[in-house]
Amino acid sequence: MRSYIKYLFFLLSTCIFANSSSYYFSTETEGIYKFKIPKSIKDKPLYVSFGNTYYQLFVEDNYGYMYCPSKGFYQIADHFNEANTVFSIPKVLKIEERNHYKYSLPNSFDSSHWFLAIISEDNPFRKKLFKGIPVKNTKEYVKLKLYNFKKSDAPILVKINGKQYRYSVPYGEFTVSVPVISTEKYVDIEVSSFFYEVGIEHIEMKLFEDKRLLLSNDFEKYVFRSFNTIQKMEDAYAYATFDGATFKKVEHDEKIKNLIFQKASTIQEVALYPSTIPSNTYHDFLVVYNARHFDANDLALLTKLLKRIDPNLSYVFVDSQEIYNAYSHSSPSAKAIKKHIHKVLPKHVLFLGDASEKEDEGDLIPTHYYIQDKDFTRVETDYPYSYLNDPSSPKISVGRLPFKTSSELNAYIQKVTTFLDKKKKSAYAIYDDISIITSKLDVFYTSYEKQNSVKKYLGMHTIPSYINDKNPSVFQFVGHASYTGWSKNKKVAIDDMESLTSGNMFVLIDLSCWTGTFAYHKRDCFAENLLKMDNKGAIVSISASGYTHIDNYNSITEYFVSKRGKPIGNVLKQLKKELFKQNKISLDDLHAYNLIGIPTLTY
Repeated sequence: MRSYIKYLFFLLSTCIFANSSSYYFSTETEGIYKFKIPKSIKDKPLYVSFGNTYYQLFVEDNYGYMYCPSKGFYQIADHFNEANTVFSIPKVLKIEERNHYKYSLPNSFDSSHWFLAIISEDNPFRKKLFKGIPVKNTKEYVKLKLYNFKKSDAPILVKINGKQYRYSVPYGEFTVSVPVISTEKYVDIEVSSFFYEVGIEHIEMKLFEDKRLLLSNDFEKYVFRSFNTIQKMEDAYAYATFDGATFKKVEHDEKIKNLIFQKASTIQEVALYPSTIPSNTYHDFLVVYNARHFDANDLALLTKLLKRIDPNLSYVFVDSQEIYNAYSHSSPSAKAIKKHIHKVLPKHVLFLGDASEKEDEGDLIPTHYYIQDKDFTRVETDYPYSYLNDPSSPKISVGRLPFKTSSELNAYIQKVTTFLDKKKKSAYAIYDDISIITSKLDVFYTSYEKQNSVKKYLGMHTIPSYINDKNPSVFQFVGHASYTGWSKNKKVAIDDMESLTSGNMFVLIDLSCWTGTFAYHKRDCFAENLLKMDNKGAIVSISASGYTHIDNYNSITEYFVSKRGKPIGNVLKQLKKELFKQNKISLDDLHAYNLIGIPTLTY
């Protein structure tokens, strides 16, 4: 009871002792917004931060006006980080609305970012930038200046004359220089993305005969103005502008016309919220949640369950927005959450919230992304939260409850409570669909080949009935899979698992590929579906969000079996640390395996 009262006091204190000189607001679309200036910062010079850029706010009649280039979070303060440049707004300038064009406040004038093409979000994009261009000297290069709008690395494929070059583009500007060594007289250039938004803002073509190449391609559909555009495009080779609705070439010394070319819109009013920040007091167990989706009652129920699992730990709940206010100018950021975690250094971290909305655009709790060596595959991963800089030395056990609503959370809490009430035997069952496990282990075992001198002939469709028969507290699957389910002969999808008897719940250790892709916003993965089953299925799972290596399954299985009875989050953390140092798992494995559920549950 005393701990619960301390928890409520913490929630109240974070509101009472808010940083009154800082506020934030959010927008759903691009546009011009206004907001009433709070008394605490009235009559002071005000600054707006968006990303890592600061702008002086235009204020008139106790209202602040701000052009917002995109959906997102914007922070208002009476101070700014002196390490950043501030772009001033002339007070005489007012917003003008025209019938067909809208001229924004010049808070977008930062640096030269005009984009010849945009690799669009959510859809793979392949754009042939040039085809059949005459070459002057084939032993030269094509240089592309790219701009990645997202806050994690973007995999990009550049193809020149059929030869492929793969790059991982970090957040912000990135230049790639691709050599062209060919006897051909013409060159083709193609750029492809993998579900990412990247702008091609500059193409330096040293190899072409005409350095002032006319932009004859249909680039007008792909021209994009970012929040840091200026009035003149400083391109050494080509200049372009809109004239009406036409994209055309202009001379070097000409002004760009109609820089901000948009439909007319009204000024929208938004509310400001105080930028409260989290406490840096140490606790053993940190829960990061999103207060827009979970209330005090939800947190009280979860606290009760966590204390039942381990009553010897201290617990604290922190709203993700407070972390963003403190570390990322109020904008959702996985990097900000990581900074706070490693500032307070808890033993365990639990994320209460899904990561399946668009990345950094309203995620309940955002995750990180990692590019695997195999097929240059980009996978979601919570593993970077567990280490500061060195992935071979994780410090913190991390788990995630991928829920969007109170009802999902409450159903899970009841499910785990029922599992704990039953106190069933610690039966560990392994279903090896590819006959890769060679170690002799003291567990139930099912395979197509001999194991512990017992030969079994069971098809994939028998997995639910096998679990019903053995009723294990731990079920391990070894084999091939996808985000929809386990597969080798007959796919086992979530519909097949519905035949589990009510009350049949287990800890899941899943040594396969892709069943744990928890951050795709259009559907739940197999591991999430098993966790969300009503009164059956998984109570916690270790599942992979990408490719895993079959050769490592033996070592991983031996480790898990040898550590039974311990908190599964700690076991996974130590497994990664120890087996990686023994060269028994790879960096791809470290980042692919994630824990979905509460990390202090034992198995």
